[in-house]
This record gives sequence, structure tokens and C-alpha cells, in this order.
Amino acid sequence: MTSSLFPPDPEVMQRFHSLWELCAPVGEEVLQTVRLDDVAEARPADFLKLDVQGAELLVLNGATDALDDTLAIQSEVNFLPIYKGQALFADVDQFLRARGFAFHTMVGVGSRPYRPLIKDGNPNRGFAQVIWSNALYFRDPAGFPDMAAHAPDKLLKIAILAHELYGAFDFAALALQHYGATQKPGLATAYIRALMAADPAITARK
Repeated sequence: MTSSLFPPDPEVMQRFHSLWELCAPVGEEVLQTVRLDDVAEARPADFLKLDVQGAELLVLNGATDALDDTLAIQSEVNFLPIYKGQALFADVDQFLRARGFAFHTMVGVGSRPYRPLIKDGNPNRGFAQVIWSNALYFRDPAGFPDMAAHAPDKLLKIAILAHELYGAFDFAALALQHYGATQKPGLATAYIRALMAADPAITARK
């Protein structure tokens, strides 16, 4: 079972196994929503995670002020319009890039097989078609020099988020290089040496 602010599109969902069965409407509720910008308790937010079944762009449009403080965003995104009127990945990507974020990676994928075929007897396991995923964005590294000069602590936060949540050690090292340039020389080098000592598969070269 799932829920969304948008109605599911049976024409799209019924092309796949095990999708419409989970999303066929059983009722409707009237909801009152508020913009993230109007939720004082949620600000400032270094990290924002969205999973709102097709309403991601609505949330982001209501968080234009909050995004000024945000350093990383993980947002569920869709590549097929399984909900009527929803935004797709390209729309979310364009919105975030225009606000100083850069795409980093996809975290997991959601897939289903097109009818009538099923793989390994599992209707939840697709062949190749990706329907949704979670897109990870960080602040664009092009802005790291300016951040180092005016808000260096943000670089430390980016490094922690990249390291702890995603194992993006290279991106964490990049943030620490810019931080160290103005605050603590040698920090990135120490971090890289610690990584290589912990995992022989990690090496460094210029």
C-alpha cells in the first residue's frame, strides 16, 4: 500500500507486474499542507530527504528559502509518470541545478517487469526498465572555493554527510581539501591516509 497527493495512472502502472496492485485507490482524504519554508522547526537543515510519491517538486518549490542552507538532498525521483501530473527526474534535476546543486549518484533503483514476463518467479524484479530511484545531490563543487572563504564549516558538514551516509570518500576528501586551504592545512591529507590505511583498495594519485 502507498499514498500520494497525485492520483495513480493505471495506463502506466498496469503495464507492469506488481505495481497497480499496490497503488489502486481505495479512498481519498482531504489534507492540509504547509510549505517547508513555513516550518521554523525544520530550519536550518543541512540535509533534506524526500520520499513523497511524485510530489517532490511541490515540496522543493515550497522550500526555496530553506534550500539556501541545505548542503545535500536525497530525493526519490520517477522516470515514468506513474502518477498523473507528477514531476519527473528531469524536472527535479533542472530545479536543483538552477539552485546550486550538482547531481552525485542514484541510491538504489525501483523496477518492475513489463507484462507478461516474470524473472526468477519474482514479479517485483524488473529486467532493465528503471521506474524510480533516489537521486543524491550535493552543493556544486564549483562553489567550494567561495564556501571556503565565507562559510568553511559547510565544507566540513558536506564531508561528514558524504563519508557517513554514502561512502563518497572522494567527495568528502574534495570538500576537506577546500576546507583545509583556508582553515586547517593537511586535514585532507590525513583523511586520505586514514582511508588508505583502512582499505588497501583505496589509493591516491595526482
